[in-house]
Amino acid sequence: MSTLTNLEETYNISDLTGKVKYETTDGVDGGHAHICKGVWTTPEGTATTVAVKVITVMNNATGRVTSKELRRFRKRGRREQKVWGGLDHEHIVPLWGITTDFQSSFAGPDPVAMISPWMKNGNLFGALESKPPLEDTARVELLCGVAKGIQHLHSLGIIHGDLYPANVLINDNGRACLTDFGMSFMVPYFVDTSYWSDTVGGAIRWRAPELIEPMSSGGEETKVYVPDLTWKCDIYSFGSLVLHVISGERPYHSDFDY
Repeated sequence: MSTLTNLEETYNISDLTGKVKYETTDGVDGGHAHICKGVWTTPEGTATTVAVKVITVMNNATGRVTSKELRRFRKRGRREQKVWGGLDHEHIVPLWGITTDFQSSFAGPDPVAMISPWMKNGNLFGALESKPPLEDTARVELLCGVAKGIQHLHSLGIIHGDLYPANVLINDNGRACLTDFGMSFMVPYFVDTSYWSDTVGGAIRWRAPELIEPMSSGGEETKVYVPDLTWKCDIYSFGSLVLHVISGERPYHSDFDY
């Protein structure tokens, strides 16, 4: 509970424990998290549909997790809450609060869930597959929204680290909003090698090449690869998004596209 109190005081993150009804624990699994739907009763008494995000802990075949793994998962969750909780921008999904009463086998003991608006319009993947197809002006507007979100992050010294269509949600006004800060970090605070090697990942088609571990040749000694995550990586990923949104094809969609 002390961790929750610190988050509230330092990052102005509201404690919504007991105020969110979890409709189901079923939902969507991402690379490091599980997202399901809930209903938050606001202080004004309004029932608001929300997204409930928890860091996935029980994600292996045995359903077990070591104490070391649990500490790593919790650290990842606290890091995301720290980054996300300090953000306030029209092109970034807001973090409304956190709860400590979510219970599920995959979430591990004493999970902290992150509560944000439920985006019924889905993500950029869905928008690009809509029928009829998006007009060119709408595509450009979405990309401009993504660019503004990235610009805001970088102005605060934050690198997103995992920009691709699933992490761009469309709000009720049709505005592109960045989400998923599980791989993000604040440059002044997270600069140690262990953070970088443990965190960098994401969707490879949109990822900067310097984040991809090189293939070793036969007979070469295997070395620990430490990716170089910089602002430029976000810009590369944004360029990949532009290519995807304008062309309608995912980067490297062809077997001969390399």
